[in-house]
Amino acid sequence: MVDKKTKEENARSRTRVNFGSAFQRWRELKEREGLRSDAEVALFLLDRFRHNRCLGCVRMCGAELSK
Repeated sequence: MVDKKTKEENARSRTRVNFGSAFQRWRELKEREGLRSDAEVALFLLDRFRHNRCLGCVRMCGAELSK
C-alpha cells in the first residue's frame, strides 16, 4: 500500500520542471519582478512571449499583462 506522503510526492512530480542551468536566472527574475511563486514567473514569461509576438496586441485586444 502506498502511504500518503508517497501519493503527494507522486502528484507533485507530475508537474515538476527541471530548469537545469537556467535555475539561477529564474530565481533572479522572480526576485527582480517581485513575483511570489514559480507559477507567477511562468505566467509572466508566457505573457511577455505572447505580447512580443503580437506587436501592438495590448492596444488592439485590450489584454493586460499578469503580475
